[in-house]
Amino acid sequence: MKQEKVFDVTVTTKVPLRIGGPDDPLAAAKNVVSRVGDRLVIPGSTLKGAYRAELEAFLIDRCYDADAGKWAAGEEAKQPCIPADRPSPDESRLIKSGRYKQDPCAYTERKSSASICPCCYLLGAMGIQGFVRVPFLYADAMSDQLYSASLDRATGTVRRGTNFPYELVPEGVTFGGKLSVTVRNTVLGWELGKPREYASNQTQDTWLRDKQMAADQLIQEWIVNRLVGIALIGGYKSKGFGEVSVKVEEVQD
Repeated sequence: MKQEKVFDVTVTTKVPLRIGGPDDPLAAAKNVVSRVGDRLVIPGSTLKGAYRAELEAFLIDRCYDADAGKWAAGEEAKQPCIPADRPSPDESRLIKSGRYKQDPCAYTERKSSASICPCCYLLGAMGIQGFVRVPFLYADAMSDQLYSASLDRATGTVRRGTNFPYELVPEGVTFGGKLSVTVRNTVLGWELGKPREYASNQTQDTWLRDKQMAADQLIQEWIVNRLVGIALIGGYKSKGFGEVSVKVEEVQD
């Protein structure tokens, strides 16, 4: 069985929020915001990405020596990966700088020296699940619509054909959902804060092999505090969108 801790996660918009996609031909809507059914939503993938970015920054700020271009002694196994088979040229530059691992994390049944980074330990890597299940966040609110246009540099007027509408979520809207953290899985023999044993009694959680962490400490410092640290989410950030406040509270039995 699984022993879990559950947390209420709320994200409140401090300025308009823009998470969406292309036109919806069925609704005759342009540049719509994300919905599930009729409810506004911050997808789990969006929240997971924002959380992972905060956790990566936490690890790099804490353990990477930028002046020396290397990780602090004994902290090398905490180096995060970029979970992409084909990193962009700029991501490749971050890998070359030593901030990120060369290859994305992946579980293998073959005995291997490959290490799974803390981010993938918590959120899952290719071939293996993690300890944190990130939710979709829903809001019962209405969206608004604005227009955007491009100005002609010579005339100072709107360039013909560039005036287009788009949806947004206004400020003061609160999204909510429940995040779960597996503390113990008795079937698999996993405990949060301890390395997991796989085939051939190997472990790829090398960052925990010599120094385990108390589950409560890991949850507070590496999950709750990092979620609360999310300040921006969604798109159109350069246009003033996306500033949020995040609140995380444990659900008591």
